[in-house]
Amino acid sequence: MSKKCHIYSKKKHDFEFLYFSFLKKPFLIKNLAIYESKELDLCNAKFCLNIIGLSHCIYSKELDYCEIFSCVPIREDSIKINIEKLQKKLQFFFKNKYISAKVELYSSGFRDRPSQDCDLYYKFENNAHTSIRVIPGGYETEHSYPEIGKNIITRTKFLERNKNHQ
Repeated sequence: MSKKCHIYSKKKHDFEFLYFSFLKKPFLIKNLAIYESKELDLCNAKFCLNIIGLSHCIYSKELDYCEIFSCVPIREDSIKINIEKLQKKLQFFFKNKYISAKVELYSSGFRDRPSQDCDLYYKFENNAHTSIRVIPGGYETEHSYPEIGKNIITRTKFLERNKNHQ
């Protein structure tokens, strides 16, 4: 039996894990349900912010950077996160020949709207939402899960940009 995200299912919470993936290229983007999208400059590169049916996908083709946060595993090496047991801040790191990044992930109490102004926002059924906002040196996402009374926040900060590839 496959588990579904709340945004595809009218049932109550029927999943317990979220998955975080770094990809070299956004090869899956054509196959994703994109609800909102916006291109902008970030860290002296073009980025595309996407709210997808699975959560979010943010990428830069010129930096070979793609971050996907979803309720289904995108790859075998996706980082598996038990959201009901998420108590403290988790950290992930990414580095390639163009850029390095640090991602923090944590939970907070449920809010039915973004906690701050955002650059991209989508409201799903059952008071669920996803928002993305640019912050100095990176971006922050907020995903609400009313079924379990939590919001999950991710904060990505770019640590350095390889000077040979600017």
